[in-house]
Amino acid sequence: MGKLASVHYQKNDCSHFSTTLESGQSTSNPRTNHSTGHFLAWLAKREISLQVEQLLKLVKKLQEVGELEPKIEDLIAKIKKLQEAKRLMNEELCNLQSHGEALQEELDKLNTEKTYLEEALHKKQEALGLLQLQCDEKEAETQRKQQIYQDCKQKIEDLISSLQEEKLKQRKQRMEFEKQLEELIEKHKSLWEFHTAKRLVAEISNMGSRTELLLKEEREIQEKLDNVLKQLDTLSPHTGQFSEEGVFLRSKEAAAALNLFEEENRIAKSFMEVASVRYLDIQQKCTRLKSELCSLTVKASSTSLDRLEGVSAVQKFMDQPLSDIRDQNMTLQANICVVPVQHSVLK
Repeated sequence: MGKLASVHYQKNDCSHFSTTLESGQSTSNPRTNHSTGHFLAWLAKREISLQVEQLLKLVKKLQEVGELEPKIEDLIAKIKKLQEAKRLMNEELCNLQSHGEALQEELDKLNTEKTYLEEALHKKQEALGLLQLQCDEKEAETQRKQQIYQDCKQKIEDLISSLQEEKLKQRKQRMEFEKQLEELIEKHKSLWEFHTAKRLVAEISNMGSRTELLLKEEREIQEKLDNVLKQLDTLSPHTGQFSEEGVFLRSKEAAAALNLFEEENRIAKSFMEVASVRYLDIQQKCTRLKSELCSLTVKASSTSLDRLEGVSAVQKFMDQPLSDIRDQNMTLQANICVVPVQHSVLK
């Protein structure tokens, strides 16, 4: 019985060894699965043959000792169990082989998938490198644009500040211009109130008529002087006595009066020339002021209605000849009035 137990123990060890090999087959390199299956088949056959040989040896030993009992049925049962175990081992071996082939196929698939994944990984790494490079470029571009944005923002702020300063400057200039315009309007209003257009026309017409009268009187006086000179020439140098008129005409007072008359005549002519020149200058100044006033009117279009009315009044005033020569004309008229008085004195 002890030897039968040892045989059963050896069978259990073989089963354990086959199980260990099976587990090792699942964990070992899949490339050796096919050879491992053949080795397990050979090992199972050898184990069974060893067990049969051990049983035969055990039977022989029992026969030699004489202790063999009629337990053939037990031995046959054990042999059947061993055969059944052999069949199970064969089936298990077939299962292991089929499992090994399936594992081999799975290994091939895994190797193929590994290759595909390695290629995909390589491509992904290349793509990752490109994306990283693009990301770096984008980041550099973003920093550059940020710097440009900051520069543009600073420039815009500078421009806004300069615009504010320019607006303040223009506002100050506009206020000064409005002040000057108001002063000019007030000045021209006062001139307009003092010198109306009708009055200027009347003064100019009076000045023309007085000038004509002066010229007429001058011609008459010149004719009288010529007559007096002719009378003096016709007087006989041998006459012993002269009339009072002849004596007066030959006196120093008459000569002084004549010189004074001629001097006044020259002064009147010079005043006339100065007045004409002054009149031309005033006409030019009037034209220039009119153009300046038009430009100022365009620039001051945003002023109030009162200011516009003042500008229009000034413009109407500028359309007429200015009366700045009024004092000159009055002086000239006063000087001209001296001539008839002197003429009456001479008479």
